[in-house]
Amino acid sequence: MSKLVLIVCRGFAILLLPLLAFADGQTLHGYVSRIMDGDRLQVITREGARYPVRLQGIAAPASDDRASARASKRSLEMLLAGKPVTLHYKRRDERGNILGTVTLGGMDAALRQLERGMVRFSDTPTLDGDQRKRYRAAERQARERSMGLWKQRRSSWRR
Repeated sequence: MSKLVLIVCRGFAILLLPLLAFADGQTLHGYVSRIMDGDRLQVITREGARYPVRLQGIAAPASDDRASARASKRSLEMLLAGKPVTLHYKRRDERGNILGTVTLGGMDAALRQLERGMVRFSDTPTLDGDQRKRYRAAERQARERSMGLWKQRRSSWRR
């Protein structure tokens, strides 16, 4: 009897631990079906539901800076296009996009874009303190190393 209780408890722990990190939010699993730009994409679930997503905590170059915007989009395409992802979110932005964190095998896509220098940090109320620190540090390192778009000073970042 005690072995059965232990097995059941372990099973619940395995199921609940991932949810604790986003206890006040929601989690979706799906595939990236489209990349709109360096910080926006579309996730489609197994059931066929489509969700527009804006990666929280980052801002891609505005479309009027075509070369930079294209480079940022291409970077996100190489990271996520057609791949299975997990989406954690708490709210939507003013345009109806889900504002959240997208991970691929545990890799945070927004953090990776910052590390590559393809976007800039944009503080968002839904970021937790640890995420905020990691994102700021990643942008700072990309700037110091003149990575990606930081090779030249950019003034056309979207807010």
